[in-house]
Amino acid sequence: MLKFWLIHLLTLTNFCVADQIFNFGCESNSYNEKPAFLAFVKQHLTIPNEQTIKFDDIETNIGNQYNPSSGVFTAPKNGLYVMGCLIMAQGANDVHYKWMKNDTFFSNGYVAKTDHGNTQYQSIVLSLKRGDRISIKKTGGGNIHGNRYSYMSGYLLN
Repeated sequence: MLKFWLIHLLTLTNFCVADQIFNFGCESNSYNEKPAFLAFVKQHLTIPNEQTIKFDDIETNIGNQYNPSSGVFTAPKNGLYVMGCLIMAQGANDVHYKWMKNDTFFSNGYVAKTDHGNTQYQSIVLSLKRGDRISIKKTGGGNIHGNRYSYMSGYLLN
């Protein structure tokens, strides 16, 4: 009877604590163990080529693995990650950019020039090791549109 009441009490207060004691099948602290972030560009960016784009308007940053001051996401553990970005060129400009992994290029991006602002969205899945760093650098073209039009996001898939 004591076990029943203990289970009931723990389930009401924190199911994952009950899981740790009685192994119910809940992943303990699974929300905190799965990093995820979404960060926008706050103001229009006029930055030189080969500079990291700083997505400085944080909407979500579970685990605090994305650093808005540096524009870098650091993987907290080994796993399969989904990363994405939407870049909008300000006005009648184009924007060239590249994805970086640990300061090494691994993919290009390009927003074509039009009469008005234009966008490109990319989504990638990649295997990261703990400590791997992901960022996006501007490599050419004009300004990047801010006001929450341009963003970078990522999360641990598995």
